[in-house]
Amino acid sequence: MKATTCTNCPHRLHCLILCGEPRRLHHQFKDCFYEINKIFKYNNSTLAYDVVRNSLSKSRWRAAEPIILKNAYATFYYTKEVLKERWAEGENTILQSQDSYYVYCYAREVIEGRWPEGEKVLLAHRQAQYIYYYIGDIMRFTRWPEAEDIIKTDATLTSKYAVRVLKERWLEAEKIIAEDWSAKMIYNKAFGEIFVL
Repeated sequence: MKATTCTNCPHRLHCLILCGEPRRLHHQFKDCFYEINKIFKYNNSTLAYDVVRNSLSKSRWRAAEPIILKNAYATFYYTKEVLKERWAEGENTILQSQDSYYVYCYAREVIEGRWPEGEKVLLAHRQAQYIYYYIGDIMRFTRWPEAEDIIKTDATLTSKYAVRVLKERWLEAEKIIAEDWSAKMIYNKAFGEIFVL
């Protein structure tokens, strides 16, 4: 089906992007013009992504990409669900965001492997949870010495790191593990009765 430009739309968007069938656009999405105007008027990146996500065609929407790029959430999901490949402009947005979650998710869902630029951001943000997830899901539980000081900020993750990554007692971290009951349980189960519960 050929995309036709909607003559009523102030942005001359391809109706096929929004609903898959040009003639059904105005009937199926009676509020779409209001929503599209909000996207461009207020630079609403999440709404721009939602319009594409909820469309039948899920096609790339270049006109809205500068707006989508203002938000790590919209950028990640637009890249993952619409583009389905790496997007250099989107990577910059994700790397500059203050949320390690999207760095981890982009490496896992889009790149499907290690992302050196993302690793620098993970280390800079110092969010132990997402570093541990990255080690497990992306690095397949291989040791990451640069991240160990950050892992040691969380007793439970320290214990899990010793068990799943190091696969041996982590003597320098046992003082941290001793402060948390659940961390001691995980550690004791793997290495014997090290701590009294």
